[in-house]
Amino acid sequence: MGTVNVQWGGCPLTYHVRANPKHANPFSVNELLLHVLVDISEQTLSGVGHLMGFGAHSTLNSSSFIYGDWCVSQELKATPILVVADGVFPQAVFSEQSCTERENLKLTLSLRDDWKTGFANIVYFEAGQWVEMNAANVTLSACGDVEQLNELCQQFPALKMIGH
Repeated sequence: MGTVNVQWGGCPLTYHVRANPKHANPFSVNELLLHVLVDISEQTLSGVGHLMGFGAHSTLNSSSFIYGDWCVSQELKATPILVVADGVFPQAVFSEQSCTERENLKLTLSLRDDWKTGFANIVYFEAGQWVEMNAANVTLSACGDVEQLNELCQQFPALKMIGH
């Protein structure tokens, strides 16, 4: 069993997104585990996210299928990689309902050009309402292949820049 070749366009990455202690809500989710496959040629990503709550009143333990786009911005100097993604309940894939009816996660990541750290703003669906988690810390916790990540980073200067 081989790994996905970054020249084909895929780079598997796993991120831990943790609530910033300054902004954490003790009654809500404070962690998102995010497993994504980054497509270089299409500038998209897809994967699975797992929301976990450890607060006094949060029992959320929810999964999402994640899909979205990423781009590089010259205007965001410290964190130039911008990821915008949505998540749907896994049941939505097998349901007759539209994905927007089963949406449970909205995610914006701002990552450094090495793809290893950054911050996130997350809106997730819990107990019938949308809840925000802002300025969460993002850390790369696993990479399918370090060489793939290095190749992705080397291609960074050649990627289409927005904001010109």
